[in-house]
Amino acid sequence: MKRQIIVVGAGPGGSTAAFYFAKKGMDVLLLDRETWPREKPCGGTYLPVCYPMFEEMGVLEEMQSVAEMSATKVRLILHDEANGEFTTKPKLNMPRRYGDDCIRRSALRAGADYMENFDVTELIMRKGVVKGVKGYYHNQEMTIESDLVIVADGAHSVLANQLGAFENDPERVMYTFRSMMTGVEGLEDDIIEQYYLPDTLPNEAHSPICVFWLCPQKSGVTLFGVTITEKALRETKFSIEELVEVWVTTTEFGKKRMQNAKVLDDYGYRGWRLPGCTKLHKSYYPGAIIIGDAISAAECAFEYGIPEAMFGGKIAAEVGAEIFAANGTFDEETLAEYRRRAEAQLNPTLGFNAIFRTELLDHKDRLDAFLKWAKEQPGYPNNDFGVNVAQFITKELGIPLQVGGEASMQ
Repeated sequence: MKRQIIVVGAGPGGSTAAFYFAKKGMDVLLLDRETWPREKPCGGTYLPVCYPMFEEMGVLEEMQSVAEMSATKVRLILHDEANGEFTTKPKLNMPRRYGDDCIRRSALRAGADYMENFDVTELIMRKGVVKGVKGYYHNQEMTIESDLVIVADGAHSVLANQLGAFENDPERVMYTFRSMMTGVEGLEDDIIEQYYLPDTLPNEAHSPICVFWLCPQKSGVTLFGVTITEKALRETKFSIEELVEVWVTTTEFGKKRMQNAKVLDDYGYRGWRLPGCTKLHKSYYPGAIIIGDAISAAECAFEYGIPEAMFGGKIAAEVGAEIFAANGTFDEETLAEYRRRAEAQLNPTLGFNAIFRTELLDHKDRLDAFLKWAKEQPGYPNNDFGVNVAQFITKELGIPLQVGGEASMQ
């Protein structure tokens, strides 16, 4: 069997690539090892920067109809005392089995072929060029050749590892755990609360990110999450439940919000591993393009990865279709155009969040100064979070930023 394009992984990045390839009239086969719709513990937040793509796919209204989050503000809380409020554009928050499946189905409507329960185990290589995939379809061995493979098989990518592209920096790898809670007290319906506690983790561990967060849902329950670097989690020597217990019992806001909170039955804590980056790694090889979590493309401050995966998929389809139209070959030289466009699209966001993390989140005194400064700005507390962060970093800290990076925070 021979196809023009094989896309491995039907998550947001892979399905976006399949959608745009199919929309251009290409012969594209989308493969996934799961039975869909499938649930994922990670993410579930689809940022406004993705909305134009959702509109092109014809799924924006459907996703808005099932979204669970109604918050339009964020409250940052530091070591219990200092806190500040900001506005954000409404985000779409929903179980991944809904949101991801909307994107996947748009690819099928556009004309992509699809096979699920296909576990791709390796790339077909000939003289250093990717020529297709091998795997098991309903436990039966199968080989499919292609002119181009889009690798979108996620954060534990076997295929990226085969190409030598797998990144695993414990300073950039995040662990996130979440649970649905009842009984959370004092949380306002339209405000997400994020708790930054870089100096209060057990055993002097340090994690320069938002450690705990509470997100109100339209259904009346609360999404509770914990985000911490792999390195910091190891340093605490705590389980995630023990870490939560420390926050709930020793901090003012933990006590206020969580003293009567209970995890929903049969839900528990669900966790995932998410590798991030400060700029896009090399993501193309002869015959293949790697996108999304498979190339550790999530930004490293909040670890949002869906926008990077979707933009990667869209750009891969644009470049791939152009090479096909020119009767070209998918060698390093022609695929370098993918890198140029992907870096132009993604690196401002990746770089912005890297600076936000290292120059602001990683410094308690600067976070305090930022909140004090933000409260002095005209329009507070109705100022945009991303815009305020960008202004503070450039004007108060004197650090230049690439234009557009703040969009990931809005």
